[in-house]
Amino acid sequence: MAYAWTGARISRIDLTSNYETGSASAAHALLQYLGAQHAGRQTGRVLGAGETVDWGAGSKRQYWKAYIKHLEMKRHECARPELVEHCAERGIVRFEGTIRSNTLTDIGAAFIGDYERGFGMGQLIKLFKEHTQVLERPTRTTDDLDDLPRHLRATARDYLAGADLARDLSRATFYRHRAALLPYGVDIAVRNVTPFQPRVQVINVQPAAVPVWYWQAAA
Repeated sequence: MAYAWTGARISRIDLTSNYETGSASAAHALLQYLGAQHAGRQTGRVLGAGETVDWGAGSKRQYWKAYIKHLEMKRHECARPELVEHCAERGIVRFEGTIRSNTLTDIGAAFIGDYERGFGMGQLIKLFKEHTQVLERPTRTTDDLDDLPRHLRATARDYLAGADLARDLSRATFYRHRAALLPYGVDIAVRNVTPFQPRVQVINVQPAAVPVWYWQAAA
């Protein structure tokens, strides 16, 4: 695109919005879902203990990320505990995008003049909506094994898939895992396996509203 504008040029713009998922556990489920999704053409990458997902790390064009807000606030020692609690209770997830000069040029939003004529902001809103489509009606397929400690999950899945664990595991590991799995209703010494049913969790995501008391406290 050829520009006629002169003067101030914009090298970077950050876009952000907060979304409610309903609870802290739903926020975690959403991040697990997002880690397996694309935002635009970029593949999700899970960071930390699963509290952040990003797309386009290192890109000179666009970088996007979603993260659980109350955990980020705790990490930065937020001075307003009531706000941290609110974000945890509502399951607030923040979605952010960093748009750099190459993309700004491509979409016609690289000069102040683009915004004076009302075009630049419209292009940014369009770009943001394209990337936040990943939040529309997300679902996460789970099963009862997701409730198991991580080190036991693989053993339980192999057992339910029909593996001969008495042969595949060492004797010590077999009996140790059997003892650990019994409280969860899984006995790997029994060969009659009943198939387990997956569960589908629908995560309702909606734009977050700012609580009235937030501005009152700020004043």
